[in-house]
Amino acid sequence: MELEYASAAIARLCNSEVAGNLRWGAQRAKKIRQRIAELRATPNLAMLLLLPACDFRPLTADRQGQYAVDALPPLSLVFKPVTNAHSAATPPLQTIRKILILEVEEIDG
Repeated sequence: MELEYASAAIARLCNSEVAGNLRWGAQRAKKIRQRIAELRATPNLAMLLLLPACDFRPLTADRQGQYAVDALPPLSLVFKPVTNAHSAATPPLQTIRKILILEVEEIDG
């Protein structure tokens, strides 16, 4: 899958071992980089359903349209689909091949 980042800072934190370790600690930073690698390796979002360890889930309430995967609780990697469609409806997961990484933070659901 193709990945974009909401900011240069989040891209650096998610992809740089040094920056990630300083922000989240070595163990969590390694897990975040693992999740980034898994996201890149999957052809679409539906494939994440086959990786139960990542706990892929849609978010609700004010985060409607966003998704998360675990990055060693309590942290989650939060992202949303990048689509060309002008519809408010979220496209089927198997058609989503590009995402925007928004942040890494504590998410309750």
